Amino acid sequence: MGMAHAVHHSGRAEDLVDRLRADWRGERWDDVVLDDVRLLTPADQWPPVIRLDYRIGEQRGRWIETWDDQTLRAGTLDAASGLWLSIVSAHLMDLTEPPAAEQP
Repeated sequence: MGMAHAVHHSGRAEDLVDRLRADWRGERWDDVVLDDVRLLTPADQWPPVIRLDYRIGEQRGRWIETWDDQTLRAGTLDAASGLWLSIVSAHLMDLTEPPAAEQP
C-alpha cells in the first residue's frame, strides 16, 4: 500500500471522475476548452489524483492535481462536480497559455 494516509472510499474517486467527465468534457469558455478528465489513482483510493487535459486557443495543457475537499469526499456528486469546475475555471481563466512543462 502506497500512501499510509490514503482513505478507501469504495470507488468514490472513480464515480467523481466519471461525473466530472460527463459534466465538463468539451466545456468551453472564452479560449479555454476542457478536453478530458482522467483518474490516475485507483478507483477506491482517496484523495484522487486527477488529470485534466485542456486547450487554450490551439495550445494544449495538462493539469495533474491531488484533490481533497470535504465536498469532493462526501458531498453529492452534483455539488462536488460544481465545486471542481469552479476551482478549475478560476485557475484556467487567469492563464493566457498553458504553463510551461516543469523540468525534472
